[in-house]
Parts: sequence; C-alpha cells; structure tokens
Amino acid sequence: MIRIVFLLIIFSANGISTFAQGLSTQTHRTIGVNIHTTGWGVNYAHFYNKPKGKIDGLNFDYMTQNVFGERKENRETIANSRLVINKINQLYYLRAGVIKRFEMGVRQNKSNIGVNALLSAGPLFAFYKPVYVQYSDSDSAAIGISDVRYTPTVHSASQIFGKSSFGTGIGQTKVKMGAYFKSALRFDWGSYESNFKALEVGFNLQWVNNPEIIINGIDRQGLQANLFVMISFGKIME
Repeated sequence: MIRIVFLLIIFSANGISTFAQGLSTQTHRTIGVNIHTTGWGVNYAHFYNKPKGKIDGLNFDYMTQNVFGERKENRETIANSRLVINKINQLYYLRAGVIKRFEMGVRQNKSNIGVNALLSAGPLFAFYKPVYVQYSDSDSAAIGISDVRYTPTVHSASQIFGKSSFGTGIGQTKVKMGAYFKSALRFDWGSYESNFKALEVGFNLQWVNNPEIIINGIDRQGLQANLFVMISFGKIME
C-alpha cells in the first residue's frame, strides 16, 4: 500500500512538472487567423524546444492592409456596387521573421492558462496591386462595359459598374521591400498532450521603402500600424 501511494505521488509530481514546463520546452507550431484594425491575415509560427541562440522560433504572415478609416460606398456607382472611391492600389504583405518568447504564466494544471509575451521582427514584401473597374460608356446604364485601370481623375464613379476580377491587372503589381515588428501576448489553453488553442492580442508595425499611393489624394504612407486579435490552433511536435 505504501508503495502504491509513493508511486501515485511520483506520478502526480511528474504530471504537475510537465504542465509547469508549459510549451517552452516543447517544439510546437501554430496556425492562426487574425483580424486587425486595417484588414485581416493568416499566420504560421514554428517554435523550438531549445532556442537557436537568442531565437525561439520562426514567424510567417500574409496580411491585407487598408488605409485606416476607408470604407466602401455603393451610392455613386451604376449597379450600387461597393467600392472604395479614389482607391487606386490594393496592398498585401508577406512577412517572414524570427520570434523571441518570454514565458509570463506557466500552467500548473489543465485548468490553467499559459501566458507568453512574443516579439517578432524581420523583412517583408509589399505587393501593390492596381485596382481595375468595370467601366460603362454611359452614366445611366451599363453600356459598352470594359475593364480599365481605375484613375479617379479620369473615370467618374457614376460610370463604374463594379470592380473587375482579382486577376485583372495582376501582372502590373509592384513589389517593394520593407520590414516589420510585432509585439503580442498569447494565452494558451487545451490538453497540451498534442493539440492546444491560443488567443493572441497585440500590435503590428510595417515599414515599406519607397511605397506606392493607395488612395488618390492621400500621401504615400511608408509606415503602417495596426492592432490585432488572433485565434490560433497549435500542435505539439514532440
């Protein structure tokens, strides 16, 4: 009986120790979807069980980037199509960088939540895709519609039937280099046996060298910032 009790104590202690180690000693990856104040994005991150020097992991993002305060109007176009008037380029980011993690709250059991502070930085590619619209020869009816590159000083909103397909004009996309910085708090929960979930909140900074104009009449914006919230699904690799 004493031996059984002793084994149970050891087993319980090991279980608590495993939870207390949290994810910092386990290789894991996360896939997440985020909504930020100027768009949305998807994320993939890979964390090492043993840091590579001062690096705890790798981060990869795809993000859309709108101009803060922009909104789609449908009162001026022929078919009441939703369109951001004067927007001449769509902006998308591809980001890749390194992660530094600081464990702030360690799980003691399955009912606890792990808390990690995350810092990430690295290069980015900014893709400026020109906006194309379906343009009518008449401002009262859809006549002779053709796809044209939207130029607000030339194309009247009252003659726009709608936006062209995404692939139209994609060959004229301009690619610029830049850098990003991300700071966030991540809250982990789940069994930690193989899979877990996480809620991440934080902010992004993006800088682009020699940026393009996004909305006609607004100066080029090389520095963009936003707040975000992300839900992630994690998998422990070992």
